[in-house]
Amino acid sequence: NLVNVSTVPLKFHIVVDEKSKTIAKYRLSEVVYKTNKTVVYSFYNVNDCASKIMDIVNVMTPFFSSKPGKDII
Repeated sequence: NLVNVSTVPLKFHIVVDEKSKTIAKYRLSEVVYKTNKTVVYSFYNVNDCASKIMDIVNVMTPFFSSKPGKDII
């Protein structure tokens, strides 16, 4: 566990949907309780993040293939 072995303060940036955010908050609270360490975190909505990088994805998509061995020209 990263929190257990870290000797420096950690800040987590977590990209989630709303359902996962609830689960992540619960798990983080468990870690804080068990380790007695401070954990700083920020949540980012996955849909907001995806929309912000869509132009990059559209430009890069032709250079990647979901089919192994397929040539891209």
